[in-house]
Amino acid sequence: SGGGGGGDEGEIAGVVAPKYDLVAMEEVDRHHGFFLPALSKFGYRGLFVPKPRSPGAEMGWYSDGCALYWRDETFELLSEEAASGAAAVGVGPMSGKYSEGNQVYLIVPLRHRATGRAIVAAATHLKAKKGAENEGLRARQARELLRRARSAAREVASDRGGEAEDVPVLIMGDFNAEPKGTCMDVALGG
Repeated sequence: SGGGGGGDEGEIAGVVAPKYDLVAMEEVDRHHGFFLPALSKFGYRGLFVPKPRSPGAEMGWYSDGCALYWRDETFELLSEEAASGAAAVGVGPMSGKYSEGNQVYLIVPLRHRATGRAIVAAATHLKAKKGAENEGLRARQARELLRRARSAAREVASDRGGEAEDVPVLIMGDFNAEPKGTCMDVALGG
């Protein structure tokens, strides 16, 4: 992640700002101190969830985690109250740690400003390292994320008087998986 120097914001402007309405980042350790302020200059808003146990934090640095940023002119957060932590009617952003492992996810319901259509966007970073045991854990984490994201889509649809199938779910992140493997089969096939 960026150190906060002038060149870092220039890199963000050249890579992210002109191209993308939604951006997911993993291993983010400077959300509040760098990425959110830098991206906000280019019209983005965002949310962050730190890992509960981060090697960086144990060494005196920031805890890393996942972040999801959206271009404010394109999307709006469906529940501002939920994002601020206040009681809210309807579904808001959800974040948490998987039931197994130390990895985290972020699930954010958004409304596309031009069409009014709701979507559910998710960011995650699944368990790293090769091997059958870790591949099994990644598959279980992917299954849990899909279940939670689909639940959020059902809630969004219900709040808006529609059907869950009308709310697209977009999963972004670092799956730490080969294209042909159990984890990706779960992620792609549900």
